[in-house]
Parts: sequence; C-alpha cells; structure tokens
Amino acid sequence: MIKPTGAGSIQQPRNLRLGGREQGVEAPSDAFIASQPAPIFAKGPISSTTAIPGEKSAPKVPSLLESARSALAQAATGIAGTVQSLAIRLVQGEKPSPIHNILSVKDRQGLALTGRNGLWVTVEKAPEVVKGGLGQVSETVPDAVNKFLGKDVRIMVPYLKAFKTSDVPFESTGIKTTLKGPDGQFETFELMQQQRPDKPVVYAIANDKYFGEHDHLYFPADQETSIGQDGIFKSIMMYNRAASELIPALDVAQVAAPPKPQTALSRGLQIFGQVAAKLMPRLGQAKGEDGARLPGPPSNLKAFDGPIDFIIGHDWLTSPLLNELDKDYAKNVGKVFYLHNTYNESRSTQAAEDVGLKIPHGHSQYSPLRIGIEAADVAIANEFYAERIVNSLSVGADYVPALQAHQAKGSVFDMHHGLSDTYCARNNANLRADGYRDLPSDFQLSSEPSAQTMATLADFKSQNKAALQKEVGLAQNPEAVVVSWVARPEPFQKGFVTVMDSMKAFLRDNPNAQLVCAGVQPEKSPDYVADWVKDLQNDKELQGRIAFPGFVNNQKVVRIAAGSDYLMLPSLYEPYGLSHLEAMRLGAVPIVHPVDGLKATTTDPGVTPLQDSPAPLRPYGQTAIFMQPMDTFAYWKALDERLKPGGAEPQAAGILENAHKNLRGALDRALSLKQQTPDQALQVAYNAMRYVEEQHSWEEISKRYVAPINAAVAAAQQRLSG
Repeated sequence: MIKPTGAGSIQQPRNLRLGGREQGVEAPSDAFIASQPAPIFAKGPISSTTAIPGEKSAPKVPSLLESARSALAQAATGIAGTVQSLAIRLVQGEKPSPIHNILSVKDRQGLALTGRNGLWVTVEKAPEVVKGGLGQVSETVPDAVNKFLGKDVRIMVPYLKAFKTSDVPFESTGIKTTLKGPDGQFETFELMQQQRPDKPVVYAIANDKYFGEHDHLYFPADQETSIGQDGIFKSIMMYNRAASELIPALDVAQVAAPPKPQTALSRGLQIFGQVAAKLMPRLGQAKGEDGARLPGPPSNLKAFDGPIDFIIGHDWLTSPLLNELDKDYAKNVGKVFYLHNTYNESRSTQAAEDVGLKIPHGHSQYSPLRIGIEAADVAIANEFYAERIVNSLSVGADYVPALQAHQAKGSVFDMHHGLSDTYCARNNANLRADGYRDLPSDFQLSSEPSAQTMATLADFKSQNKAALQKEVGLAQNPEAVVVSWVARPEPFQKGFVTVMDSMKAFLRDNPNAQLVCAGVQPEKSPDYVADWVKDLQNDKELQGRIAFPGFVNNQKVVRIAAGSDYLMLPSLYEPYGLSHLEAMRLGAVPIVHPVDGLKATTTDPGVTPLQDSPAPLRPYGQTAIFMQPMDTFAYWKALDERLKPGGAEPQAAGILENAHKNLRGALDRALSLKQQTPDQALQVAYNAMRYVEEQHSWEEISKRYVAPINAAVAAAQQRLSG
C-alpha cells in the first residue's frame, strides 16, 4: 500500500480535466494517408521579365536608385531579409517578389521532395540532453528527413549545462541579442552552433541566468534559482523570445548573388547587397533596448544556403515561438506545431507580458499550448491521441477548439516515428561483450520464417537473458520469464503505480518470474516509490529475482530489451511511445494499455480483433499483450485521492484495485504464453521484430513528413499572395 506523504506526493497534471469517458477512434488507412496532398511548387527562382522581341532591355536608373535608397532605409531599422532580397534582385534586374522561399522541389511519386530548409526548435536533444522521448525525437526526425528527403533541417536548443560539456563542442557565432527579462534586467543571449559529422547543424541559445545553470528545463517551478520562483515558465518563455529574435540571423545573409558582369551602377548595388546581408545579423541598437542586436566579431555562422521555409515548434515548450514569428521576415515561413504532450504551463497575461511575449487578441490567460496550436499552419499529432484530446482527455481545455479547427480543415497530420540502428538486433556493438550476442547480418525477417530462423532467434534471446541476469544481479535461471520496466516512475501518464500494486504478488505467485526495473532511482523519487523499492529488496522470497539498475543509457536499454521476454508499459495516455518499439525490435514483447500511440503500433487479437487494428499492423498478427482498456479519468481521480493525505475513499480504492487486476491479468497471460506455449511466444516476439523493422525504418517513415511540410509552406505562400 502506498502511504501518502507531504512533499513527496505527486500532484495531478494541471492540464488534465477530470471527467468524461474515453472513446475509441479508428486510425486512418495507409491509402488515406497517401491520399493527402503534397503540393508541388514552382521550380527554381522567379525569373526576370522576358524582353519583348525587337526591343532593347535596359535598366531604369531612377527606379534602381529609388529602390536602393529604400533598401538602405530598411537596413537602418534592421530588416535584413528585405534588404538582401531587394539588393540581389536589383542586381539581377528582377522585380522583387513577396515570396522569396520558392526553392527547387522534386516530386517522387508524391512521397518525397528536396530543397527545403527547416528549423526544428526544441528544448532537449540526444545525446546530450534526454529527459524523455522529446530528446530522442529531436535527434532522429531532423536527421532522417535530411538523409532520406534531401532537405536541410537544423535544430535549435537552449544552451543547457550538458551542452557545455558535449563531446562535440559548441562554438560561438558572434551573433547576440539583448532582451529585457521579467525582473527588468537586460540579458544577452548568444547564438552558439555545433556540427557533428553527417548530422544536422545544431544552434544553441546561450544565457547562464535562464538556461546555463540547469540540466534541463523541467526543474520544479518552485525551485530556488537565480531567477527565483516560477523559474520553469520564465526560462522557457525567455528561450522562445530569444529564438524569435535570433532566428532572422539564420534566415538572411545566406544567399549570394551569382557572379555576372554588370554595369558600374549594378556592380555597386551588388556589393551593397552583399555587405548589407552580412552585416544585418549584427547591426542593432545600443544595449539596453529590448530585442536589439549587439555588435560582435565577424560571424562564422554555419549558414543555410537559402531562406528558411518552415519552422517546427516541438511540443508546448516551444509553441510560443510560433506566435512570436509575425515579423516581416517570417510571413513566408510555414509553421508546424508538433504535439507530443498536453501539459501546459498556463499563466496570467501579465506574467507573459512581463517576459515580453505577445498576447493574442481575446486571450484571458497565456496558454502556450493554445497559442502554439492557433499560430501553427499545421499540427502533427498521433491520430488516436488527437481524438482523445478533443473527445475526452482535455474536454473543456482552452486549446481544444484550436485543435478542432485544425481537424476541421484537414491540417492535423498523423505522427510517425522510426528507429535508428541502435535498436537493431543485427550487428549491434552493444551486444558483443559481457556475454551478450547480436544477430548475424544475414538474419532475415519474413512472413514465413524457417525453422532455422526461429532457432537462431531463440538462441539470441536465451543467451542475452543469461547475460542480463548476470549483469544486473538476477539468479541464473534459463527457465525464468524476465519482465522489464524501462521508463520514469510517472504515475499519471506511465501508470507506474499500477505496476507497484501488481508486481509483488505477481512475483510471489510465480517463482520463475523476474523483474528488471530500470529508470527508477529511489533517492530521486517520491517517498512512496522509495518505500516500495525497499519493500521488494527486503523481501526474502524475492532475493535474486528483482533488479533496480537505476538510470540506464542506450547500451543498457538495448541489453535489457534483448534479454527480456516482456516490457511493461501500462500508460494511461501515450502521445506516441518509443520504448515499446525499441523493445519489440530486440525481441521483447510489450505489455501495454491499448491507447493512443500504443494502440496505433501494437496488436493483440485476444483483446482487440485484428480487423479492428490499424491496417498496416494486420498482416503481422499478434505483436503485444494488451491490458483490458481502463477508464482513464476514473483512475486519475482515484489515484489523486490516494496520493493525498487521508488516502482513497472505498470507491477510489476499488477503481485502483481494478486497474491492478487489469495489469495482473495481462501479466498472467504473458507468463502462460511463455511457459505453456513457448513456440507461440517466440512467434509473437518474431512478429513484433518484423513489424517494427518493416514499418518503422526511417527511410520509410521520413516520407510521411512530406505532406505536413508541404502544407505548412503552402499556407505561408497563400498568406503572402493574399
């Protein structure tokens, strides 16, 4: 039994509205996804006006001078993009176009295109900063889009402590801006950059006061820091403000006019355009003016080869940026909101104004999630998760109408993720030491595996189980069924309390069951989690059958999955989910609550008929063990009661007991499958491996980002045209 504590108790997430029931939603078919339009735009730069046959074409000197004076006036106010575009087009004898981001686009059967520059703005990125799935996604999505679609998508992050000690150092670009903070003090924000071989360029915004003293931007809102109370809101919002001021430095100064003989006047204008373009990112007013660019040393900026076409704000922590991007230079930038969670640090409009943020008309409070969704041209979210947000999870929340508006106009695109080769069982360096083994490079996954293939897989799992048992301190038992947990002990999303309620009795009732519980650090957990760990460790019947390896890196994640039979993920909601896919690719069968992203990527005919699963999953048969679906809101209410002083009332206790029985039922089915029909259990593991390898390769998944990117750019161009 969990005993409620004071400071150690977990509070209900602020964005969750308790009430209502879940509704099942069908996923769109592949045909539906493929049918979504991928707009194709004009190829090449806008051409100059063709001369009329028989007439001479000569520049009109007064018009050029007038335009140059206009450009110079704009330069004085710091509007760099306009200066550069005008100067270059004057040199080429062209009339300036309001759309300067039409780049070469190639359509490959509606699935791929090249030539767009994009910026992925986030608050964490692997390998340096990984608090959760956001960090992994921020590393993999831009990289895959670049590799398989020929784009140039770069990443922007706050310059946190871990980035300062990265194995690949960041360097200063010399580009800075000064901003007035909520305390009335002016602070300098500097643009840093990092380039790993064959990886996207990473830009980081440096400021020790708001970012540099933190490992991540999820520190408690009441933690005492140099910026005082409510530090998380202030740090995140200042990051968004600084990003909106510094992004123009990436978007101008990149396009050089092609060499071309010109008249003396045209040559002078060309030189003016090039010099102005290089100076604009560093021209500014004196320090002490909000948003002023500070003079600095010559910039060594790793520049885009053209204007930025789209910006992706990753989750609510970067959604304010999309609202800030309303300056002239950003009117033609497509804005994408990547919805990975509905947690929402809403504040009063005054609190936002103190940080210098713009408040949209009609907003009574500053809700980053609502503001980001409203400002975006398109949203990317798991289809099941988006439907649950508007129908049950967030009914009544202020951001729901904004998401519904996107749904109504067809601008919500399904979320997709691939896996890197880190989690591939073949040729995996993480499985070549300490008794572990990987699969040979010629190991094939097909719809009709041979007996030899299945025997090879069985040996792979058996040997890695023995190696895992040795490494984490479990008893060497080849007949054991190893169940793992690899996640943070989060009760409201991940359902960890249900694991706590189920596990001791399950282990006692099944002497051959073993538990590896990674990601749980008692010294950093609430009291009730630490007490649970101690209770299991002190139980003599469980000696040699439980392991708590603490925080684990990628190598350990791979080893745990390769050596486990099952991975538990009883999430109450899951915007997408990656850990179960990683486990599946290494032959560990997930035990999941079938909601949201978990429902979109797993199958269990014993609970949900195959014909009711998303179409891409049906050919693979069973790939997971499902819990019976639960009433999420009833569970949240009951858990909230239990974690408060006084504990849960009888009705709430009954709801929690039912949830525990739900997971226990799935665990019992998993154990029975493994012990009574081991060949069938191995087949389920094989099905899971095959599904992930065929459906979640980045080469395949990257193609699904074409439609939302095209739609965002098309919306921006439509804004400009009228």
